[in-house]
Order: sequence, then C-alpha cells, then structure tokens
Amino acid sequence: QQTGTTASSGTRPGWPSDRVRPFENSVFRIEHPDNWQAYGQGDVAATITPDRGMVDDGQGNRALAYGVIVNMYELRADSYYRQQLQPEGYGQSSGQSLEDATNRLIEELRRSNQGMRIIRSPESVRVDGERALSTDLSNESPLGGRETDWLVTVPRPEGLLFFVFVAPDGDFQSYNHTFRVMLDSVRFR
Repeated sequence: QQTGTTASSGTRPGWPSDRVRPFENSVFRIEHPDNWQAYGQGDVAATITPDRGMVDDGQGNRALAYGVIVNMYELRADSYYRQQLQPEGYGQSSGQSLEDATNRLIEELRRSNQGMRIIRSPESVRVDGERALSTDLSNESPLGGRETDWLVTVPRPEGLLFFVFVAPDGDFQSYNHTFRVMLDSVRFR
C-alpha cells in the first residue's frame, strides 16, 4: 500500500504486481512486475516502467518519474581501460577502479541534471555475484518536488553497466521492495 505519495492520483502509476516477467538483451536478464513495460534501446539500454511512469517534463520531452533505466557507460574505448574495470583489475595501482568509474558516471549525470546530489555515498553490494556499488542520489522530479534515484553500477566487459531506479521521494520507500527484487533477479550473460 502506498503512503506519503507526492504524485496526484491522476499521475501515480498502479501498484507494482507481485507477478513478474523477464526482460533480456545481450548483456543481462532482469525480472520486473508483469504490469510494467520494458523498452529495449540498442544492445544494452532499457527502460522498465509502469503505465504512467513516463511523463511530460514540461519541455515536450518524456521523462522517467517511476521505474528503472539501464545503460552502459563507456569510459574509454581501449581494451586496457576496460580490463581495469574487470574484477581481476580491482586494487591495481593503475587503471580505473569501480569507485572511480562510478564517480565519473555520477559527474556525468550531474552535468545533465543540475539539481542532482548525492544523499548516500557509494557502498559495496553484489549483483549476480559480482561486486557492484550502490549510491543514493536525489534529483528534481518531472512531477515536481524531489525524487530518489538509486544508482547501482557493475563492471562488465563492455563498460560500466548502471541501473537507476527512480520514484518521487514520497513514494520511493513504497517502491523500494520492488526495486530490490528486480535487482536481485539480474543475471548476466
């Protein structure tokens, strides 16, 4: 049951179903509520959202208010750099650590979202057995007010895979369980 919501009932999506269905592409598989839609973009990128989860941002663009965006952040094209993101590359004195790569991604996200700020620093988590980082961000919601953006980053051979789980601040706790179930369902190819 939703409590403390910030969205009006006309814009709030229906509650996430407990039944799930898979979305998969060339990099990962994830389960999501069966009343949500998954839209793949290219080989990696995806948006998974409930009905009414995408809204007009007031400038004629569609913006995510509820759901998750998945994409790949490529820091550099050279293979040495990518190798440093691999689990065996952690702790090496040269190259890009998961922490450094995540910080660069956050900087990039903040450049395109001027109101974004870190509300909880990166912490280690596991995604399909792989080391990952979890960071809580706050941003301006396209619905007005603030939203919580839960960023999870995982090194992959292709680059830094990232998930951004999004909901308005007043609704985030209600969606948190669904988001965690989705993240726990991730399996890499």
